[in-house]
Order: sequence, then structure tokens, then C-alpha cells
Amino acid sequence: MEDNKYILSKNAIGILLIWLGPPLFYFLRSQFHLGGGTITSGIFYMISLFLIRNPLNTQIGYRPNLHLLRFGGLFYLIALFYFIFFNFNPFSRVVDSVNIATTLFFFILVLRVDNNVQKYLPYWLILLTFILNIALIYSVLTNPNYIIGQRATVQFGDEGFTGNPGTYARNGLFGIIISLLFLHKHEDKLYKQNSFFSIGITILNLILSLVTIIITQTRMILLSLIIILITYWIFVRSKSQTDKKKKNYTQLIIGIILILILYVNYQYDIFSILGNYATNYWSMFQRALETGASFGKNSSTEVDASAMGRVENINKFLYIYKYEVFNLIFGKGFNYRYMDIPILEVLVNFGIIGLIIYVLFIVTSLIYTLQALKSNLIFQNFLGLTFIQVFIGMCSSGRPMDLAYCIMYVIYIRFLAVEPNSKLTQKVI
Repeated sequence: MEDNKYILSKNAIGILLIWLGPPLFYFLRSQFHLGGGTITSGIFYMISLFLIRNPLNTQIGYRPNLHLLRFGGLFYLIALFYFIFFNFNPFSRVVDSVNIATTLFFFILVLRVDNNVQKYLPYWLILLTFILNIALIYSVLTNPNYIIGQRATVQFGDEGFTGNPGTYARNGLFGIIISLLFLHKHEDKLYKQNSFFSIGITILNLILSLVTIIITQTRMILLSLIIILITYWIFVRSKSQTDKKKKNYTQLIIGIILILILYVNYQYDIFSILGNYATNYWSMFQRALETGASFGKNSSTEVDASAMGRVENINKFLYIYKYEVFNLIFGKGFNYRYMDIPILEVLVNFGIIGLIIYVLFIVTSLIYTLQALKSNLIFQNFLGLTFIQVFIGMCSSGRPMDLAYCIMYVIYIRFLAVEPNSKLTQKVI
């Protein structure tokens, strides 16, 4: 099975669809008017899981990162216990049940995927992020209500926009990371790394990914990009070796693209448009800083809605700490409150024990991230660099049991610091 390109490519596509596919699901729903219900999303996830499925004996699987499995599995069991016995949001039980079940099935199936899939994931990552970038830009260009400078996301029929711009911004970030790695680092037997087509698509994807980050205007992603580029230069770029043939292809394609960019700028003055976006970013950062510094109480400045929401959640936590501190020992229950700060929500919902397990999982992931950055494998480098964004997100946005986070947990448990030469084991765990 290790040399079966069809199976490994199929597995890679399935993993990426469930990992990075939601923006594509939004786009397809909007274009084909499939509706926005959980049934449509469930169908997409079932297709993704089917692609990951392999014809192995039920007792055979590949060994994941066991240290991450211990902490991640224990946190999953704690969350499951609270979901069943201390759930204070009955209206989300169906969605939460689907998310928990999807995570479990994804974990079991991905354990049965050959470790050599890491040789195929970079190429399909580039293609998927490229398609998603095109989908976002197409949706914006075909929406008569879109105004340059507005945050971009996918158009939903004639009703404006749907989907969180953050999901498309994250896709752009991942597109930049994998494109840089694919272009600047040589890896033996990496799927389609040296073909003219893949190099051309990679360079285009690098440019479009940057455009996506600019037009979605997501502060956390921009901050993550800056830190990731610094980390990339220190740990990865200085040790990279580029194949001579690929280097020549790259220089030729970059020259052609630069000429096209200059022509487009001459026709549409895109450089001044980019300058306006830079001004918008700076304005958003200022509002967020002012809102945070005044803790949302300074009415003389324009309030940042996103930062203000987190300020209110921090105030709620301080109230619990002051008047209900004993509730922090065991937590207030599953989905007690949307804190929009995952690590803080873990403490409020799951208590001290849940927080300790969660922090141990994060710290262990950071340790293995350093190991992944030193790896000769492009996908390992990719995991190490993307964990920086995940780590920032854990401290700033979302919920700890959101499906997007749960899928990321599984990806890191399964692949982080797991080399392709790892052997089969007779037990799935």
C-alpha cells in the first residue's frame, strides 16, 4: 500500500477536506443553493471520511504521537463526560453530538492511513488552498454589493455574504506556508514537487494566499503570519536546499508573474488599493488596543466589537473568580458560556483539572513542534509552523470543542513528529 499513489492521494484529499474543507463547503452551498443546514455539512463530512477509509484489517493501524494521544484523549474524555452529564445548552446538543462523533470517526480512520501520506499531503494542500483562494476571489468579484475595503467572504446567493472571513484567512495563511516550503525546500520522493505545473500553481497560490489574507482583514491571521515568517526564516529557510531544475522553473515563472502584476497595476492601480488595506489594518489594530487598554470603558474612543466581546468575557470570568471561585474547581459545565478565548473557556467550563490537561496538551505540542521544525519532511515543517497559529487561536478566539479545533487536535496527535518510517501496530491505538 505504501506505493499506491491512488490510495495515498485519496486519503490525503479526504484528510484535507475535513481539515480545511469548510470554506469550500460554504462556496458550493452558495453556488448551488444547497441550503445552510447541518445536513448538507454532514454529507460533505461523510464524503471526506469515506475518502480516508482504507481496506485494512480492523486490528491494524499506525502508531500516533503517544504523548499527545494521552493528553488529547484525556481531554476529549473530560469534555465528553461534561457533555453528557453537565450540559447547559440543550439547543446545541445535536450539533455538538455531530462534532464529537465526527472527531472520533476521523481519529479512528486517520490512524489507519499510511504514514507515507505525508509525501502526498503537500501537493494536495497546495491545490486545495489554491481552489479556495480562487473561490473567495470569484465570489467577491461576482458580488455587486461588495465594496473594496470591506472584509471579504463567500457570497450566498442574493443575500449578501456567508461564512466567517477567518476561515478563508486561515486558508490563505496555510497556503503561504505550504507554498514557501514546497518552493524552497527539496524533499526526496515528494509527490510532484519538481513538475513545471506544480511549481507554477504553487507560485500563483503564494500570491493569491497573500491577497486572501489582505482582503479578509483578520488581525489574528496577520499576526500569526508575521511570527510564522520569522520562525520559518530561523528554523527552516536557513537549512533548505532547492533542486536546481526547480529553481530555474521558479525564477522563470516569478519573472512572468511580476510582469503580469505590473501590467495589472498599470490598468487598475492595485498598489494604491493595497495601501488602503494597510491603513484599514492599522486602524483595526488601534481600535483593538484602545478597547483592550481601557477594558472597554473608554467611551471617547471607537470601540472594537471583537475586542469588546473578549473584554466582557474576561469581566465575566473575574466575576466568577471573585464570587463563585469554588465553581472553577469542577467547572460550570459544557457550553456554559461562549468565552471566545478557548483556554479561558476550558477553565470556566471544565474546571482546574480540565485546564491542566489542556495546558499539558499545548505544552507537549509546542515541544514536538520544535522537533517538527527541524525535520527534513515538508509536511512536518508545515505542522510545526501552523501550530503557531493554532496556539495563538487557543489564547484568543473560538471554542475549545469547536470542530475546527478538534480536527486540528487529531491531526497533531496523528502526525506531529511521526515520521513515515514508523511501523504498523496490531492495535489501532
